[in-house]
Amino acid sequence: MMKELTLENINVLADGDTEFKEQLIEAYVNSFNDFFREIPLALETNMAKQLREAIHKVRSGVRMLEANALDKLLDKLDAAAKADKLATLDKTLFLDNLSGHAATIAELLKGAVVKEPQGGGKE
Repeated sequence: MMKELTLENINVLADGDTEFKEQLIEAYVNSFNDFFREIPLALETNMAKQLREAIHKVRSGVRMLEANALDKLLDKLDAAAKADKLATLDKTLFLDNLSGHAATIAELLKGAVVKEPQGGGKE
């Protein structure tokens, strides 16, 4: 089975600049946190516009991390929202799947940057 999530694109983009890499990861963490906070309410209340906006905001991060299974799930949610068919979805299943993806992404990003010791290089 192919490993799905990767930081390779972030590493390439950062090109060895640890500070920039940390900023990218922080931006993605914030984006994912917002997304995983907004989605349950939008799904539970059939708020298609809010759901599509949340998906749009997180899409670049999903693709940057090559989270392909999550990307496919977002495609399904977006299509249902666009077609005004949110009421027909198994929301519990979707929320469970999203929760699993959230945990996997959080674990990947949590260990992505090791902070250098502060204070002039003393350890």
